[in-house]
Amino acid sequence: MMLFQIFSTFFIIKVSLVVCQEICNRKPDEIKVDRTLSDGKFGLKLKEDVSYYIPGNTYTVILSSTTPISSDETPPKFTSFNIIVEALQDNTAPNEGDGPVGVFDLSEDNSMIKMSDRCRNMIEQSSHIPKTEMQVQYIAPPARSGCVVFKASVVEQKDLWYQDDGPLSLILCEDSESKLGSSALNSFCCACDEAKYEMAFEGLWSRYTHPKDFPRDSWLTRFSDIIGASHTSTYRFWDVGGIATEGLRQVAERGSTRTLEAELKSQSENIRTIIKARGISYPNVTMGKTFAVFRVDRKKHLMSLVSMIDPSPDWIVGVSGLELCLKNCTWVTSKSVDLYPFDAGTDSGKTYISPDQPTMPRESISRMNNTYPEDSPFYDPTGPEMKPLARLYLSRQRLYDKSCMEGEGKPDPTTACDVGDWSAWSNCSATCGQGTRTRQRKYLNLSLAEAHSCTLELTARDICYAPRSCMSDPFKVRHSPLCEVTVWSPWTRCSNQCGQGVRIRTRKYKLSEHAKYCRAYYPTVLQQEDECIFHEDSCKFHTKENTVQTKIPDPKMCKFSDWSNFSPCSRINNENSRSRHRILLQGNSFDCGPMKNEEIIPCDTLEPIRTTSTTSTTREPPSNEVLETTTDRTLAQYPAESLINGTVPIDCVVGDWTPWSECSSETCGVKGTKTKSRPILTEPKNGGRPCPRVFKQHACKPKNCGCTYSDWSAWTACTSKCGSNSIRQRTRVVVNTNGQQSCNDRLQTAPCSLLPCDDEAK
Repeated sequence: MMLFQIFSTFFIIKVSLVVCQEICNRKPDEIKVDRTLSDGKFGLKLKEDVSYYIPGNTYTVILSSTTPISSDETPPKFTSFNIIVEALQDNTAPNEGDGPVGVFDLSEDNSMIKMSDRCRNMIEQSSHIPKTEMQVQYIAPPARSGCVVFKASVVEQKDLWYQDDGPLSLILCEDSESKLGSSALNSFCCACDEAKYEMAFEGLWSRYTHPKDFPRDSWLTRFSDIIGASHTSTYRFWDVGGIATEGLRQVAERGSTRTLEAELKSQSENIRTIIKARGISYPNVTMGKTFAVFRVDRKKHLMSLVSMIDPSPDWIVGVSGLELCLKNCTWVTSKSVDLYPFDAGTDSGKTYISPDQPTMPRESISRMNNTYPEDSPFYDPTGPEMKPLARLYLSRQRLYDKSCMEGEGKPDPTTACDVGDWSAWSNCSATCGQGTRTRQRKYLNLSLAEAHSCTLELTARDICYAPRSCMSDPFKVRHSPLCEVTVWSPWTRCSNQCGQGVRIRTRKYKLSEHAKYCRAYYPTVLQQEDECIFHEDSCKFHTKENTVQTKIPDPKMCKFSDWSNFSPCSRINNENSRSRHRILLQGNSFDCGPMKNEEIIPCDTLEPIRTTSTTSTTREPPSNEVLETTTDRTLAQYPAESLINGTVPIDCVVGDWTPWSECSSETCGVKGTKTKSRPILTEPKNGGRPCPRVFKQHACKPKNCGCTYSDWSAWTACTSKCGSNSIRQRTRVVVNTNGQQSCNDRLQTAPCSLLPCDDEAK
């Protein structure tokens, strides 16, 4: 009887599970037809553009229609949808389908989405309004949860819907970097901005997490002061498989960071920020945190750090070469990395409190885990996976706006870093459309330059255009989906009511957050100008193409000053307008008359003279030619239209550096500064190359002024009222405490002249 009851109960449970699975039907309610195979109109993606998740981090899941091939096409819209997240049911995945999968976060105000009551971990639409995109926040599962898969159902029309095929499924697995403290490196970081990060180092070490041979006296346990740096991709101060430097040895064996800090400072050309944070002592080695901030840029976009596990022979925790620059030209928003022990290879001790046993010669740095080495306190091949001793949290605090274009300012006037002239530009790499060209220069004394670690730019790259276009629109971006542009705006009205004027139309990048990157690497025309002419007799509108051309003067005969800035809006000819002027410097007003020296535009018209690398006339692509000085440019190099519109680019020209000034501090022992500068000979205009750095400042070492004291104090009272052994004292204090030498002359003692005591008189 009891056996029958057990069997019945098992049967009911099994049937219930089957029923629950049948209830979770993801087919939209209003749909009666079978699904259609996905044709790629809709897809899932992450806004952060990553393929792995970091446990506990928040991501933005986007369901959207794909961008149409032609700008004239309308993106497809969908009315209904649902998205479910499940454990990846795959034999090769670490998750076998029964672990946590993370959660959708609907805490933000989003009236278009709701949690589904049909399936667990599924969201769906709350409105059937047609849409092209939907976004939802997703919080990743905890560590060691394995891979998850997002699946979407999309209804385009009542009889047309898609589910799970192709881009409607998205797989995410746990980021292995969060366990190993390493990362895939970008050989080239394309992020334009610089970033500031906060680092938090959290201790997770205790006798409960790592019980084997844990020190009996818990008060001895600590993590030493943390030291590290943000640096270039070619530099490491420690790495698995490498040999520890003397500075790293002192950190690993003694917890002393002084020598390693000196080694880092000697590599200043490879380092942006030296990272330092206080160590963590018991009881804070468990759940205690210490903090630091640092900055990265497009050349120094990796970070490394170390801390000693104390007590230990030579064991450390840390990361080496952690990449913070993403392939989509942005910076990592946040990141967490579990930290495990490494053997620095400088001491052969096997336990936390082993006596010193120097390893000669030093061995390579190696990772310690529960399977290697066998005599370490972490060895336990049959036990669970080793737990981290600490965890590193990185959080981006701020972005600093910087230009992507490299400056080519003159080098400091030092013999070691002198370079020769630039070579001629190479041929354009493209036979049609946009390409690149390069030019080079060399150090005059290569061995001396290497000895002084000179870092001047030796290869310059520039955008170029082949004479032949690759397609009907020579300015259409062809190389990056991040740099697609909108359609042209309508032409503005002519800037002059009668006679010759200009009209303008504009367009912009669809993804404005990538505009700076696109202007630097995939420039395209964002503003076009066209001449327009009203006949003075009738003021009837005609464009250049259907009007008799005005005679264009020889630019060698006519030379004008630069255009002034546009004036504020004012009443001109009974219309709100603004104007600008220039002066005829060479030639006469009769021959140069068509090249106007005054221009008036309505206040609702865009300024037509914003000619940067992303602007041009409608007739030919921008040359983007880079020249050393404006004296290399002559008016004859540019078409007459450029002279008419005032679009000749003028580069910045700077003079030589002045010698370093004297130290600003005249007070003994007080640090000061010294400066040098160089003058700006020509200001950049019309999109010319901007000015490089023109001012430098350095701290100057304080002078050794010896010891300076205050005045002596008054004498103290005598130590006794009678006798010959009585003394008195006076003191003074040191005024300049520069710490450079010992100042000991601070006390004076003198005998007191007193009568003898009664017993002495006898």
